[in-house]
Amino acid sequence: MSPSALRLARACVPALVASISSFASAQYPGSAAPPEEYKKGYDSINKDECKSWIFTIASKDFAGRGTGQPGYQKAADFMAAR
Repeated sequence: MSPSALRLARACVPALVASISSFASAQYPGSAAPPEEYKKGYDSINKDECKSWIFTIASKDFAGRGTGQPGYQKAADFMAAR
């Protein structure tokens, strides 16, 4: 993996963790609140945005998202921008 792809992938992790956490807390009473340092990002993500992102990166426009496939970098750039 190239250094730029690795940086982009690392940039996506907090957004993905926050989105997964938001679904978990919405579905499971008693789930833990996000750590304070992630709260601002956590609170900025909503269900409709997440659905939109998933449909976008799953579309034909992203032509595959596996390592080395053309859509991999495009999907990483898309998520990093969010």
